[in-house]
Order: sequence, then structure tokens, then C-alpha cells
Amino acid sequence: MSFVNTKLEEFNNWLKNKKVAIIGLGVSNSPLIDYMYKMNANITVFNNKTEDKIDKSILQKIEQYKIEKHFGENYLSNLKDFDIIFKSPSVRPDLPEIQEEVKKGAKLNICSYKPKKIETRKIDVYDKNEVYIGTYKNASYIE
Repeated sequence: MSFVNTKLEEFNNWLKNKKVAIIGLGVSNSPLIDYMYKMNANITVFNNKTEDKIDKSILQKIEQYKIEKHFGENYLSNLKDFDIIFKSPSVRPDLPEIQEEVKKGAKLNICSYKPKKIETRKIDVYDKNEVYIGTYKNASYIE
């Protein structure tokens, strides 16, 4: 008998065609881009660095997947009408643009660790309001 994580399946199904913002393009969110792409999410990436300062392999992935991107000084000015926001640990959750999206109903993921492979992470709890990704000991939380 094999284990089926129904919460993960439910979350993955929910992600299909959702408008997903990924803020910060460091170690934490690089595997997330691949995962969201595989789940057929409508991905937009944001980073406060200019394009010439972003890792070339991440830029190639963005180009390959034809992902919308916003870089530089006013990088969050296009953070509008997203279903879910994933942010790097270094991005403050209280930024006005993020808070405005949350007020409009976007779910906010607060990642507190650097996953090696997102595919190995486990969905522990999922409902319309909250998601814990990982174990309870080092969970990411989506409000």
C-alpha cells in the first residue's frame, strides 16, 4: 500500500492557472519557479536587483518558461491581483504592496528556511485560508 498525500494533491490542483507571485530570486525561490511551472501556475517573478545582478541560470529559466518579470527599484509596482505570493526570507512581509494584496485576498507564504528540493516538501494542512508547507518544526505558512 502506498501513501497518497491528498493535501498535496489538493494544493497542486488548486495551483493550476492561479496567478502566482514569486518575490526574491535567491536560493529559496529558484526550485519554487520549477515547481510552479510544473503545476501550470501563471507565474510572475519580482526582485529588487536589476537584471544584470541576477544569477544567469535563473534568468535563463525565466526566459525558457516565458515568465513575466519585474526587476529594479520599483519592482513591486506591478504586484496586483495575485492569488498567492511566495516571498524570500529576506523580503519583509509588511511592505505596503504585499499588504495591499493580502487585504484583497492573496495568500502570503512566509518561507523561513531554504528547501533543497521543493518536490520533497510535504503539505501538512491545507484549506482555503492557510497552508503549512514542510514539517511543523520548520514550516512555511501561508495566511
